[in-house]
Amino acid sequence: KGRGEAGGPFMLIHTVDMETLAQQQGQQAVDQLRVAMARRLEQTLAPWPQAILGRRDHCAFAVFLPACGFAESKGIAEGCFQALAALHFFVSKAGREQLHLASVTHIGQCQLQALLEHAEQVLQDLQLQGHNNWQAREVGETAGHAYRRWHDSQWQAMLERTLANEQVALFAQQAFDTDQRPLFREVLARLSIDDHLISAEAFLPMVERFNLHALFDQAVLNCLINHMECVGQDQPYCVNLSPCSLVETAFFDWLLQTLKSKPALCQRLIFETPESILLQTGDQLQQRIDQLTATGCRFSLDHFGTSSQLLASLQQLNVHYIKIDSSFIRGIAENQGNQFYIRTLAMLANSRDITLLAQGIEHKAEWIKLQHLGVQGGQGFYLARPVAL
Repeated sequence: KGRGEAGGPFMLIHTVDMETLAQQQGQQAVDQLRVAMARRLEQTLAPWPQAILGRRDHCAFAVFLPACGFAESKGIAEGCFQALAALHFFVSKAGREQLHLASVTHIGQCQLQALLEHAEQVLQDLQLQGHNNWQAREVGETAGHAYRRWHDSQWQAMLERTLANEQVALFAQQAFDTDQRPLFREVLARLSIDDHLISAEAFLPMVERFNLHALFDQAVLNCLINHMECVGQDQPYCVNLSPCSLVETAFFDWLLQTLKSKPALCQRLIFETPESILLQTGDQLQQRIDQLTATGCRFSLDHFGTSSQLLASLQQLNVHYIKIDSSFIRGIAENQGNQFYIRTLAMLANSRDITLLAQGIEHKAEWIKLQHLGVQGGQGFYLARPVAL
């Protein structure tokens, strides 16, 4: 058999953005950290000579162990994490939230791309938690938590119960302007199922299937409002509304009534919804935006650019922010077509006094290029990682 046909664990180890570390501590510190990490991994993996170790990019290592079971892979993953976490940098204050190891195991023939996608999802969940951490997960048709094998009626009952009890965990990612000044924190939500925090990618498709958008958005907003009132700071928050919730009369009436009863909080709230709503609602959207902003809150369109025919809509919409979809950001330094689009969008937004932001900024080169193109701010792992509220 070829290596990998029997499956096995794939580990993705993500650490600090090396460009940022080089700026802070110098290139020598970066080189020393990379060498130290590679040596620790080689030493830990020495009992498994079949292991394949390599660098994925400037801030990530990848490991594959052919024909290794899940139980054994958990011990290997923990050993690798402990070896790396003991390095001086990751013990220091600067490195305490910079090391995340995701291990996914699939037994039987599988595609590397599928393993990579599973590992990236686990990695994102770990990064939401912030602190240095690791997790091993079995993937495949029968792997993972029990909810992966639920039928529709079980999903629906669980979601209705969880959302009614507002068992929602909130995280937030800071957005900045081009002078690195904080603009607002975007709210991200996870649900608590079987004592695990479940990512949006797992439950949102089921929320959509059972038309529970309004119940989900209401639970998130209630949890956010409670947080804002308890913390008592003046921090602005941006929270996403489903297009279906926004056009649902009962939900919208509840939302307006809630906002009018809390005028002080309205000044700190930004509501956003995907650009795709423009194709669904037409003139009704602007009416609802006007009603919301009359309470003192602001409004944003995210994932902008996925429907390019909607550029002309900027002339009619009274929104405060537009967020360029992350698909336009990746590789922006080399993609002249996307550069032209963003430069045009920046001019149109500026003519309407709309703040243009970028989503999914992961590298310094992207951030610098976007500023040259007229983008006024953004968010992404390069600027700040999500943290628990």
